[in-house]
Order: sequence, then C-alpha cells, then structure tokens
Amino acid sequence: MMHRKTVKTWLVLVVAAVFCLTAPMGVFAKGFGMKGPGPGKGIGRLLQSLDLTEEQQTEIEAIVSESRAAIEPLREHIDALGVPEAVFAEALDVTQAAALQESAGELKSQIGAIRAASMLDISQVLTAEQRALVLEKIKERQERRQKLHEMMEGSGGDE
Repeated sequence: MMHRKTVKTWLVLVVAAVFCLTAPMGVFAKGFGMKGPGPGKGIGRLLQSLDLTEEQQTEIEAIVSESRAAIEPLREHIDALGVPEAVFAEALDVTQAAALQESAGELKSQIGAIRAASMLDISQVLTAEQRALVLEKIKERQERRQKLHEMMEGSGGDE
C-alpha cells in the first residue's frame, strides 16, 4: 500500500499533467467539455472511456457542475473587459489596454486554479487503475501533439 503522502504527491502530479497538457488546447473550455449525454470533448471524452460507475459519474458531474458555476461569471467578466477592443482600438491607449490585459490575466489565473482543484477532486473519485489509464491517454495525446508540432515546424519556412 502506498504511503498517503506519496498518493497525494502522485495525484497532484497527475492533475498538473492533465492541466498543463490540455489547458493550452482549450480542452477545459466551458467546464471540462462535459455537456450532457453523448460523447464529450477533452476530459469529458477521456473520462467516458473509463467505464465509470454510476456513483462516479454522479460525483464527477457534480464537480464539473460546480466548476462551471464558478468559472462562468469569471469568463463573462473577461468578455466584459473588452480586451480585444482596447488592444486593437483605432485610438490606442496602451496604459488602459495593458491594465485590461492584466485584469484578464488575473481572472484566467483564477479559472486555472478552479480547474486544477476540480481535476484533483475528479482524480480522487477515480480508482488507481482509472488514474493510470488517464495518465496513459494523456501521454498518448502528448505524443500526438509533439508529432503534429514537429510536422508543422518541418513544413514552414523555405517554400
């Protein structure tokens, strides 16, 4: 049996890996991509491949719902800031645009913290085998992205 501190460290690493690998792709947009029945996107699709029990599904849906409820007002606030309009305004006010970008960045950090906490909560609902499968799928996704990145780097430039 693993020591409690080791388990906690492992869970934090898994959550960090999931977040770092998926957040840049927008996988977590709109509450982890889990919207109702049927195939989801991102983490929703990943979790659906785990053969979750009804109890796990219910717990995860509650976590996602809570996360969505916390994230949506922050997203709305970001949208209301009007950063693109300020940055690309005809009469550019650099100070104002920078201040708006900073405010949006702070809100995005709050969203990131909510997502990370939610992923940790979801990880605690999963069995050790399910977490191992998630980690395996994350590594596969990372390898596909790396190959795509390498292909894109190789095709640019000298035409």
